[in-house]
Amino acid sequence: MKKHILTLSLVLGYCIAFAQQDTLHKNRKTYFGLGFSFGKGNIDGTYGDLFIYVEQKSYYLALKTSGIDEIKLFGSQPDLVVSDLSLIAGKRITLDRYNTFQVGLGISMFEQQTKGAIIPREGKACLFCSTNYEIIKKKQFGVPFEVRYHLNLDRTASLNLGFSANLNKLNSFCAISIGTTIGRLRDRIKKR
Repeated sequence: MKKHILTLSLVLGYCIAFAQQDTLHKNRKTYFGLGFSFGKGNIDGTYGDLFIYVEQKSYYLALKTSGIDEIKLFGSQPDLVVSDLSLIAGKRITLDRYNTFQVGLGISMFEQQTKGAIIPREGKACLFCSTNYEIIKKKQFGVPFEVRYHLNLDRTASLNLGFSANLNKLNSFCAISIGTTIGRLRDRIKKR
C-alpha cells in the first residue's frame, strides 16, 4: 500500500511539474482559502479535516489538521484515535472556471492514541461506574499526501471532494471526504 501511494505521488509530481500554467488566475495575485471536510477512512470512525491555504502562480502552501475518531454519545473508553498536523506544498490544476484540482505532498506530526491497561478503582465498587483505562499516546513524523477536487460555486466558495493519506511508521491512514472551502479562490470573470 505504501509503495503504491509513493509511486502514485511521484508520477503525479512529475505530471504536475510539466502541466500548463493556470489561465484563470493572474500571476501577481495571492489567493487563499479556509475549508473543512468530513468523510470515512480506513480506520473505524469519522474522518475530519480543517485546512487553510495560500496560493500564488497556481502553487499553494497549506496548513492542515486531520484525524479519525469514533463519535460516541455514551461511554468513556478511549479507542484508537489518529490525528496529524501537516504542512503541505502542492499545485493547483485548473480544468475550466468551475473545476480545479489540488495535489500536494508535505511533512506532518502524527499522533496515535490507544487504550492501555485497566486503571484499578479505589474505594467502593459502584453499579453504574465505567471502567477506566490508561491512555497511551505516541507521536511520529509522517508524510501527508492529498488530492482535492474543487467545484467552484463562485469566486469565493467551492464544494470539494478529497482523498488524504498519511504515511508513517506507527499507523498509516487514508480517507475520502467531502466538504467546502471559502475565501478568495479565483478572479472575477467578466461576462462577454
